[in-house]
Amino acid sequence: MCREPAALTPFLPARPANSTASSGHRDGGGRCFDGELGSRGPPGWWLPPSFSSCMSRNPELASQAAFPGWPASWAVLAMALWTGASVAVAQVGFCMVGGTTTGGTGGPVVTVSNATDFISQVGMAGPRVVQVSGILTIGDVNVASAKTLVGLGTNATLLGRLRISGVTNVIVRNLRITNPGDDGISIRDPGTRHVWVDHVTFYDCGDGSCDISQGADYVTVSWCKFIYPTQLEHRFPMIADGLAGEPNSGRITLHHNWWGARADQRMAASSHARVHYFNNYFNCTNNSYCSNARTNAEILSENNHYSGVKDPVTISAGTNGKIKTGGNLYVHCTGTIHPGTDVVFTPPYAYTLDPAADVPALVMAGAGAPGPDTVPIPPRMWNGAGANNNLNTAANWEGGDVPRKYDTLLFAGAVRPAPNNNFTANTEFTALAFATNADAFTLGGNALRFGLGITNHSPSPQTINLNLGFEYAADHFSTNRFFHVTAPGGSLVLNGALTGPTNAYNRIYSVTKLGPGLLTLAGLNTVAGSWHLQGGLVRFATLDPALPGSLGLVGRLHFDGGGLQWAPGNSADITALPLMLNGGGATVDVGTNTVTFAQALGGGAGGLTKAGSGRLTLNGSNGFNGPTLIAQGVLALGPGGALPNSARITLSNDATLDVSTRADGTLPLGGGQTLAGQGTVRGHVTAASGATIAPGFPLGTLVITNTLAFQPGSTNAMDVDGTARTNDCITGLASVTYGGWLVLTNLGGTLAAGDSFKLFSAGAYHGMFDGIVWPTLSGSLYWTNRLAVDGTIAVASPVNPTPPILGWEIADGTLTLNWPADRTGWRLVVQTNAPSVGLSTNWTSLGYTTTNVARFSADQAAGGVFFRLVFP
Repeated sequence: MCREPAALTPFLPARPANSTASSGHRDGGGRCFDGELGSRGPPGWWLPPSFSSCMSRNPELASQAAFPGWPASWAVLAMALWTGASVAVAQVGFCMVGGTTTGGTGGPVVTVSNATDFISQVGMAGPRVVQVSGILTIGDVNVASAKTLVGLGTNATLLGRLRISGVTNVIVRNLRITNPGDDGISIRDPGTRHVWVDHVTFYDCGDGSCDISQGADYVTVSWCKFIYPTQLEHRFPMIADGLAGEPNSGRITLHHNWWGARADQRMAASSHARVHYFNNYFNCTNNSYCSNARTNAEILSENNHYSGVKDPVTISAGTNGKIKTGGNLYVHCTGTIHPGTDVVFTPPYAYTLDPAADVPALVMAGAGAPGPDTVPIPPRMWNGAGANNNLNTAANWEGGDVPRKYDTLLFAGAVRPAPNNNFTANTEFTALAFATNADAFTLGGNALRFGLGITNHSPSPQTINLNLGFEYAADHFSTNRFFHVTAPGGSLVLNGALTGPTNAYNRIYSVTKLGPGLLTLAGLNTVAGSWHLQGGLVRFATLDPALPGSLGLVGRLHFDGGGLQWAPGNSADITALPLMLNGGGATVDVGTNTVTFAQALGGGAGGLTKAGSGRLTLNGSNGFNGPTLIAQGVLALGPGGALPNSARITLSNDATLDVSTRADGTLPLGGGQTLAGQGTVRGHVTAASGATIAPGFPLGTLVITNTLAFQPGSTNAMDVDGTARTNDCITGLASVTYGGWLVLTNLGGTLAAGDSFKLFSAGAYHGMFDGIVWPTLSGSLYWTNRLAVDGTIAVASPVNPTPPILGWEIADGTLTLNWPADRTGWRLVVQTNAPSVGLSTNWTSLGYTTTNVARFSADQAAGGVFFRLVFP
């Protein structure tokens, strides 16, 4: 239940049914009701499900006589906020001095649900009540005299600026107003008189939320809320000024307003004005100052509550501002609190003060528009239903209304996929997006400006040929501007020029690339600041911002899951820029180019993925700690190149790590590092204590073109597969020197006698492992180790020493010999003699120690051929 402002005579369209409350009591001359309402009233009344609130203590509402014609019993619904056609006539504050503020009372009541109708209705001559339904993006709108603007329901919102200039008798109530690029309401200029702003929630306005200036007079702002959920800078709610040399200006009342989250200063700041504050609540912690008197300003500040703020009530240095205070409450405040002893004006109207201690509860329960503080802002969707491709053709947009400032433009479907921006050059919007069902669009025409960024949700490529600027509302939106390509195969191509905001307020602006898709920069780019590469790739052609396809005026490159793609012919060295590999790591796709990084890639927890078929050479000692993946092409370490901290270096199939051009021609793996995969290492490899070599994905062949040395304390982790009878292998070696531990893992299947696995293929074998962790075998099977001979291990079984009888068979010209499996390990020998010689002693070993079957081509015309098994 919102508490209505004091001294209010309701103007009701029809008598709704009475409502009842479950309990009540008197409190300081007022009537309080607590509990559940018996009824909600007719449509248009805003009544929360439950309430605990009090009627005003003012004499005007101290008896039922304030509601002539109503039952003698207290009617709870008299406290409800009417959000329909009724208009309340303000009776408190300067807006009722020297005349009355009735707004559009007596004129037609109209309801608007789109900006075109709103702009038309509020600009018409004569009294008019304009009811706002829903969320309207209005741009800059001039309000004519004798108007009431009132929100319906709990989501009525205006995105833009109301200009109340040179007009009289205007009421604005029950609305949310936000405008990231400018004021929310501008009440200004001589002749602007009798304005009442009531129960408005101002959020994230880029200049003043509600500025009163340049001679406006007789203004009351009551029960409003000023907050900044996302605004970066210039969080200055209000100028409350008159006009120099004009004494009949700047008479302003501010009561029961809530100056809340992240409001910074100017609450209000006043010159040449007489401003009466009472019963306002300030809890905008971390602010710069609150209420401030400047040149020729007089402030009367009564029964306000300041909580945890800095400089609650001050006078600007060097000015003749005056402040009188009475009844204010300062809780945990810091900085300057003016003693408030100056002589100032006396308000020419009656009013009743609430105790300052009661203000927080009263104001927090009652200030602002009905409903939530902020509401989601839907995008404006292109449907291409108009007669041309132009953006300012209303029929091309859902709802039949053109987009305005603050709108997000959303292109969907496949109708008119070549939109033309014929708005004035540099027209400003919040963001641009392509829906998931968007066909391939090509956007051209005049330049556009955005405050946030561009998103492509579609797998179709999107092309933007017009110039883009990200200067809109730079003080409002995040310091980051973004490009988001959400589909893995999606593409966004920028052929036009790209500009960005200047570094106002010492802010450092940045650009973020999100999503797995590709962003291509093909036009001139002068955006200054850092790049945050958090997904997918950004294709660029140069680092020179004077040439098309650059990354702009780069301050720093932050890699965190995304990367860069070098356009054909681009060999730019990004290590000339400050850069960091954050936790998500960096992808460097050099395409088919040859690229050299003269300096180190920098530190950070992230790793490096080398992509593209070309060659990337690292000449620095790179300090990043994450993994290195060579997915394609060649990653080379130059004379000074090193990867001393990369935890894991992995080569994909057909990828190459070339260390042959290092000064020592060696990849030195230190403690905690792993070399893995199944590509090729050109050069020597040494594995120090704590280092690991683990070929395969999970099974595969790692090629090392020179020597491999395992030092004590190192680990060689290799897999075998008992089902496929395959294994990891390191080949191409000039020599291998064993040391440390060999850890073997069987990935599946049962290992059997005779299974043999060649782990190393080298020109020479040296040393031995300090220990071997063997896969488990069943029964009496055991492993044989011929690593020092030919890099082979095999599964064997205990050999039966009893000489067996060889079985034999000749079929189709093949002699098959077999012997009992428990004689596996016996060696098959043979001698061939002329028949005249017969059996002799010239035995020749054939091997076959890992099997119990041997097959030979049989030539029955040959001489005597004798076979026998020899116990090992």
